[in-house]
Amino acid sequence: MVVEVRRAEPSDAKAIKGVYECPNAYTGTLQLPLPSSDMWEKRFQTIPDHVYAYVALVDGEIVGNLGFELCTNPRRRHV
Repeated sequence: MVVEVRRAEPSDAKAIKGVYECPNAYTGTLQLPLPSSDMWEKRFQTIPDHVYAYVALVDGEIVGNLGFELCTNPRRRHV
């Protein structure tokens, strides 16, 4: 088993949508109804500079995603 983490790309949108369609993944989110493919594509095409989006892969298949957002306010950026 090969585990890899890399930056998310717009082409990952379909696979990430598939992850969120799994009952164990979406039950704890507030994203109901399930986000559309268009929403996922737009989200990954317009990632701001202060947001870092990653995907986790196992044997080349996307199994999850993770994101970090840096606060743009200098007063809170260190938190």
